[in-house]
Amino acid sequence: MSVYSSVYCLSGITDTRNYYIGSASNTVNRIGQHRDCLFGNRPKESVHIRLLESFNASDLTWSLFYTPQATNYSKTALSVLPSSYELSFGEMKILRAITEFVPRILEQSLITERRRHLL
Repeated sequence: MSVYSSVYCLSGITDTRNYYIGSASNTVNRIGQHRDCLFGNRPKESVHIRLLESFNASDLTWSLFYTPQATNYSKTALSVLPSSYELSFGEMKILRAITEFVPRILEQSLITERRRHLL
């Protein structure tokens, strides 16, 4: 599974009508956060509450829609800048936003397309 950005879907193993489409700049970390919420190791977000109304946590599956070969600009900056340079909070925030831009656009286009088919 990709450590980098992705667009993914969380749905039931046999029933895919109830689903969540999301994106992440670090796929492994984000799926770990979802698992922790679903299995009660951290507070649930609204998506988890909605999915758990229809499924047991163990009946959910993950699908990766897209794992771009896009640049992680934060990691790139850290690898090319002198080791003595410390990125500011604002610089890190901007680099992360640029890294997340393409996956978030793809996430929203999938959500929009899925809703259109449900109408």
